[in-house]
Amino acid sequence: MAFEIDHEELKDKGFVFNNEDNIIVNFKKKINDRNDLVFELSPEPSLYLWCKDEDYEDENMDGVRVYLHPESVDEAILIAEKIVYVDYTGF
Repeated sequence: MAFEIDHEELKDKGFVFNNEDNIIVNFKKKINDRNDLVFELSPEPSLYLWCKDEDYEDENMDGVRVYLHPESVDEAILIAEKIVYVDYTGF
């Protein structure tokens, strides 16, 4: 990532800390019912938009990751919001 993550800034912007058995450690921000913006700290640092499948059952497995490389947290949120509001039904 091109910037350092400030845990307090993430919490202030609506991200929730998630720690699944000390294996997956991340901060998630719900964009809408089917999309989350995720700052993953472990097992490997990354930032992605998690787009859940329409009929998903396991929110950790059923979906697509869209990796982002923003310059700031605000830019990451803006990019994620723009991606999820595109109408893909015409494709």
